[in-house]
Amino acid sequence: MQEAERSTLTAFGRGLIDDMEAMGVDVRYAANGDEQRLLDVSNARAVTSFWGDSPQDTQILLREDANDATVYEEYLHILEGRKRGWMGVRDSIERLIEEMHIGRQVLTRADELGMTAHERADVEHTIQSYRKTLRIQGFDAPLQEQDDE
Repeated sequence: MQEAERSTLTAFGRGLIDDMEAMGVDVRYAANGDEQRLLDVSNARAVTSFWGDSPQDTQILLREDANDATVYEEYLHILEGRKRGWMGVRDSIERLIEEMHIGRQVLTRADELGMTAHERADVEHTIQSYRKTLRIQGFDAPLQEQDDE
């Protein structure tokens, strides 16, 4: 990953980036208008895309303000994608459930990741929003905390 020193990432976040790159994942900062618009439309500090069935077909775009929590969340998505054979989640219900699960995992490490109260509240709000969306779509299975792996 070509990067200038980023003050928002600690050695922990940079280590996760190194691990993902060692797997073959393309991790980089959004470099042009189209990539920045993708992040803007997603209202996200990062986006992970699975384009095929290998880590070389997987990309993470980071916003300039990405921090350890952002990178950790994307790292968890990469681990889930690897379990699926590097395939993205196609089903919208599965995607929401994965987002909720990963959000909860990030929150369990919020102190260690240096998350602000506002960042924590954003993650909690997102989890609740996804839970509501699932219920509206008629998904009634329990959405309890899943065990972290």
